[in-house]
Amino acid sequence: TANNIFDNKYGYQVDCQNKGIVDHNYWGEGVSPTSAVSNCSKTNGKELGAPIITADTGVDATRATVTSAKTSAFNGAISYNHNGSGDFDIYIINHGNGNQDNIPFLESGSEPMTACSNFWDVFTADGSSPSELVLYMKYDLNSSCESRIESSDYCGQTSSSKFPLWWYDPAYDVTDKWDKTGETPKGTGAGGAAGQTTSCDTTNKEISVTIDSSGRPDLNNDLQFTPFIVGFPLPTGIQLTSFTSEFRVSRVDVKWITSSENNITGFHILRGETANGTYTRITEPIPAIGNPFIGGIYNYTDYDIVFARNYFYKLEVIDANGQTIEIHGPVSVLTSTATPTATLTRTPTQTRTSTLIKTNTPYVYKSPTKTYRSPTPTRTHSSSYQSATPSRTQINATQSLSATANNQTPSSLISSTKYPVPQSTTSMTSSLSDMKYDDELNSDANPVPLPESADKAALLADPIHDNKTVLGKVGRYDKTSWGALIAGSIAGLLLLSLIGWVIIKPKIS
Repeated sequence: TANNIFDNKYGYQVDCQNKGIVDHNYWGEGVSPTSAVSNCSKTNGKELGAPIITADTGVDATRATVTSAKTSAFNGAISYNHNGSGDFDIYIINHGNGNQDNIPFLESGSEPMTACSNFWDVFTADGSSPSELVLYMKYDLNSSCESRIESSDYCGQTSSSKFPLWWYDPAYDVTDKWDKTGETPKGTGAGGAAGQTTSCDTTNKEISVTIDSSGRPDLNNDLQFTPFIVGFPLPTGIQLTSFTSEFRVSRVDVKWITSSENNITGFHILRGETANGTYTRITEPIPAIGNPFIGGIYNYTDYDIVFARNYFYKLEVIDANGQTIEIHGPVSVLTSTATPTATLTRTPTQTRTSTLIKTNTPYVYKSPTKTYRSPTPTRTHSSSYQSATPSRTQINATQSLSATANNQTPSSLISSTKYPVPQSTTSMTSSLSDMKYDDELNSDANPVPLPESADKAALLADPIHDNKTVLGKVGRYDKTSWGALIAGSIAGLLLLSLIGWVIIKPKIS
């Protein structure tokens, strides 16, 4: 009794070996004792409908003896007594509050609740035969609960059937989800039963109910598996946090945020051209994604717009039956005048040009010139929806390698390359020497083209080469230097002979 037992082991969580009763334990969300235990006595419907909150020494539950004196438990949050009918024991289980995990049997039929107290399970101990139990539950969780409960809608009027102390029957459908303890139960299993006497005590911030056998819930049938709560079922609909519209270049973005959604299926966006004019649906159903405890964030983009016009938008909420239950808004937006399509052009141009020029020779080398331009997106929307289609213009890299013809004249080379006319053959030779050993272009991987033997002959015959100098990868030579070469060779031989004579003369003598 009063344990959280789930994920205890693979398969059955408990094997009683036909020696135990396992009612009033929590086996996991939506798990019944039938699938959780083996060889145990159990009654479906007597399992706990939500986990027990934990305490320092286990679960937050107690077994208490009910007397004629009012006694409190759980720091005064719940109290109990009887009116002289005899003492007996009860269990009180604390499920806490604050989120959907605290709500008993939420997955099997109870509805979400806005809690003003904790969710409590109260049931009599085995072997007890009480005739009356009075329960008192505080509703002072916050000031909002206090003001709402004490308003004329609830405890501020005289009908006890309106007082918001609720109970739920998970076994026999006596209640229709959660019913008030002071009203006639609305479930199919109620059989015409009446409610129980319920009272409000606004001084002590508590609501009480007297449970006996005259109505429902009763001690003999219901107080074996009955959760209680002071609070309010969440109304069908949404809690809307924000609803906005914003014009963005060629569209309108409509956004809404909810903090709670209960028993709804979705939304429609309505649009009009005046605040109080005719609105029409412009969307298919937009499915709801939130729940009573966690809302959703939604966006809708309206492309079907005209520039320089006011638009008004409303949010239509659809319930589980497909009916409109709420309409929020309007929010408005003024679309701007259409402007030329923004074009972003980024043109980083990288140009590396190394030019090797020999005047009146066929050797002109230019490295490739590359030009890049980024794509230019262009988006166009009309009054009907069009997907954004960027158009792109790409200028590809262009390589040009030009060489002059062998018979090109010096003047044509100068006009095309903008280089000055060389003043002397010496300056031309120096320039060509520099060209031949350019680190970047005259490498093993990219040698400067050199003339074949037939080209050399043509160069020697060219009038401009009157010094008879030929440049090429073989080096540099001059026909006018043969006499000096022969004279130098004879001088060298004479010198070597003289050195040899000096060395061997002492040996001869």
